[in-house]
Amino acid sequence: MVGRLRCMLNWHAPRRNAVRWDGDNFVGHCRNCEKPILRLRKRRWALREDG
Repeated sequence: MVGRLRCMLNWHAPRRNAVRWDGDNFVGHCRNCEKPILRLRKRRWALREDG
């Protein structure tokens, strides 16, 4: 439940075992809402614009 609230505030958390480097950014999917995310900086993730 806390995870979903964090997603509503755009504070996503990645599924760590599925994060990959796409040549420009680390990308993955949120472990709570499953939406595509990218890493802005260390420990800070946000929704990808293409997702």
